[in-house]
Amino acid sequence: MTLEQFHQISEIIAAVVVAITLIFLTVQLKQNTKMLRSAATQGAHDQISDIYQPLMADESLADIWLRGNQDPSKLSAVDTARYFSFWIQTMFDVQNWYFQTREGLLDETILNSFCQVIANLHKSSPGFVTFWERRKYVYAPDFIRYIEADVFTKEMTPGYQPLGLPEESSSLS
Repeated sequence: MTLEQFHQISEIIAAVVVAITLIFLTVQLKQNTKMLRSAATQGAHDQISDIYQPLMADESLADIWLRGNQDPSKLSAVDTARYFSFWIQTMFDVQNWYFQTREGLLDETILNSFCQVIANLHKSSPGFVTFWERRKYVYAPDFIRYIEADVFTKEMTPGYQPLGLPEESSSLS
């Protein structure tokens, strides 16, 4: 075997190794993307649980939420702070889902399903509308545009009742 033949064989072997490496990296990248999407989905589900858990566990917060949705002007200063804090955190979670969805990390059906709840509240809850108008400035401009142009314009779900309660319910007692 001549030196030139040896060089050609080594180039072929190197090309095969590079091709195998690229295939391996492609498979790893796809698996990594699946893992990232799975983690983002689990994180969103955990955040949804974290939104509803305090309302289930704390009767006073659930009462504040219900009364605040109906007429925030009737809340005390402390209750208003709790009501607004609940919504600030909740909408930060939604903003996170919005950006994860935009980056392809979160399936848009998760974002859309919760945004339908927000659309319903926007159409049925003076308190949520008041919260949004007073605090929307804390969110990213792209997110504000999305909420106002795409979410608030959705049709209300027929028969929607916040937390499953009829509109006339003002407290849990």
